[in-house]
Amino acid sequence: MAGDPLARTPAATGPPLRQESNLRYQGSTITHRTRVGRCPTGCSSTRCDAIGRPSVRARWRSRTIEPMDAIPTGSGPGRMTIAVIPVRSLDGAKSRLGAVLDAEERRDLAERLARRTIRAAVATPAIAETFVVTPDDEVRRVALELGARPLLQRSGGLNQALRQARAEAIEAGAEALLVLPTDLPGISSDAIAELLQALQDPSRPLVAIAPDRHGRGTNALLLAPPDAIEFCFGGDSRVAHVEAAAAAGARLVEVDGPLRIDIDTPDDLLLAEHGDPELARG
Repeated sequence: MAGDPLARTPAATGPPLRQESNLRYQGSTITHRTRVGRCPTGCSSTRCDAIGRPSVRARWRSRTIEPMDAIPTGSGPGRMTIAVIPVRSLDGAKSRLGAVLDAEERRDLAERLARRTIRAAVATPAIAETFVVTPDDEVRRVALELGARPLLQRSGGLNQALRQARAEAIEAGAEALLVLPTDLPGISSDAIAELLQALQDPSRPLVAIAPDRHGRGTNALLLAPPDAIEFCFGGDSRVAHVEAAAAAGARLVEVDGPLRIDIDTPDDLLLAEHGDPELARG
């Protein structure tokens, strides 16, 4: 479509990304191959049986190639960390809140939370780049607006979307990958930085988790390297990720704090509104 910046964005259209293999990152071509196996917890084949794609492409930005002095060059562990934010379509979002919010209010809430999450990730100094993987054109435009890189989700399901984004991150040279859902009202750069402290210990592989307040879900997931384990988001994902970490011989870190609260149910929303009274109504 004429005038649509997304129509000219390789990340939004998919195939043109493969044409960027001649770019260079910090003076050397990135070449990385990876293979990730089936989740040892017994997840179904639609969740954890993908194989990471081989890659010969260097770091790419959504609109311009960053100058070398804008790319983190520190020598600390995990210095090249990429955040991945999966976002479903805004239409029909947060349907479990239907008893307390109408469709328009739920959509507005989902968009505000997505914006809050993207802003926090982009503003975190230790995050080299933020990917937003989504099937929603409007979310992709929001990602561009806020300085993130949009990825057009090519398949259904959260774990499939994360595998797609991880492949792109590995191709960009990521040493660590941070997965951030968009239903965390307590998200902030400080909360993200606290979780990223786990990277200071150079022991690898690393799996760091921010569990939900019930101790069953995974509200944030940090992997170093990015393919340390497979993604097992879904029911009881905390246990699944902990068991996958054990099977991989990974160092496991669990972090409590503001990321433990997510918004799925009316009770969650009520709890979140105690800290942010205007959350649901804007």
